[in-house]
Amino acid sequence: MAEYHSAIGTHTVSSVAQSFGSFTAHRLLEAAHHASDVHLLNTFAGRQDQDHTKEHQVWQPIQAKNIFTPEFLLEKLEYLHINPVAKQWQLATTRSEYPYSSACYYDAGRPPIVEVDDIRKFIWSG
Repeated sequence: MAEYHSAIGTHTVSSVAQSFGSFTAHRLLEAAHHASDVHLLNTFAGRQDQDHTKEHQVWQPIQAKNIFTPEFLLEKLEYLHINPVAKQWQLATTRSEYPYSSACYYDAGRPPIVEVDDIRKFIWSG
């Protein structure tokens, strides 16, 4: 498998994900308070099952994992593609219909909203 370098320097993927989660959660809560969005605030308050020390819980705990094998990479991609249609989210009826997923590219050959690199080229090129 090819070697890749990140632009995050000496930070780990986990620490970057944690910082991103903290920053975005604070900004979302700030915006919800400013807009007096009681429904959104109540939704985040109702998610305290993850961490009772916080008044609001925006994100689930970060579970960053290193990917060392093509099989694990494909497993994680499949998880990302199935998640929007999962019973708990129901964001789309089929995984390729969810606009923020690359499933439309892999399943139907349509370009996603955000350009993606085809991981199949990396997996099977070596």
